[in-house]
Amino acid sequence: MLGDEGSHVDNKPDEISNKILKKCGGIPLAIITMASLLANKPRDRWYEIYKTIGFGCKDSNEGENTTMRILSFSYYDLPSHLRTRLLYLGAFPEDCSIDKGALIWMWIAEGFVHEQQGTWLFETGEGYFNDLINRSLIQSVESCYVPYGCRVHDIVLDFIRSMSHEENFFTISDNNGHQDTLSKSPPVRRLAHHNMSMRHTATHQANNHLTNAMRTVRSFSAQGCDIELWAPLSRFTLLRVLAIEE
Repeated sequence: MLGDEGSHVDNKPDEISNKILKKCGGIPLAIITMASLLANKPRDRWYEIYKTIGFGCKDSNEGENTTMRILSFSYYDLPSHLRTRLLYLGAFPEDCSIDKGALIWMWIAEGFVHEQQGTWLFETGEGYFNDLINRSLIQSVESCYVPYGCRVHDIVLDFIRSMSHEENFFTISDNNGHQDTLSKSPPVRRLAHHNMSMRHTATHQANNHLTNAMRTVRSFSAQGCDIELWAPLSRFTLLRVLAIEE
């Protein structure tokens, strides 16, 4: 028999799936991500997942908090090698169409794609890309039903950047003052500029911060930026990825 929320319920997948669906609150991202998570799990584990995420608690919040809880569970459920690839997507701006080929080559240059016997590195990276799509953590961008890139939902991107900040994985610099944190943060390993205008008095300050960061940066990208004065790229002594677009 079904009990109250938080009490024992029979381990019946149909009943549990209905309860999970109700807790997703009709939010498409929450439903799709949860469905992808359950698809990779034996049906006899669904109730365990339901309880682990916290759906069985009376004070469970709905809406965005529920979605973030599902994303968090999905993230930690990923194999460690896929977590790194997912965090890398935090380098791209919101609503950006990310080219699959360019992304995979970035992963390869960073050493995130490991050689497998009889498989080309790019093919292995493409497998990682497809795994993230199959888990509904990224959205496929297709032409004639062939994926050529991906997009990241805004809520997923917020989650990725939150995790990236916690792990000091990527530092985002933009015109909202985030560049001011570069000189105060731990060593910057990966740095992304978004839609920046570095001119006049702001140019000197921003480039000083960039110059300080250059010594440890492994990956640097600039997208949609208007930069009149660049610090010498030769100062990127550890650089593996350089991506300058628009």
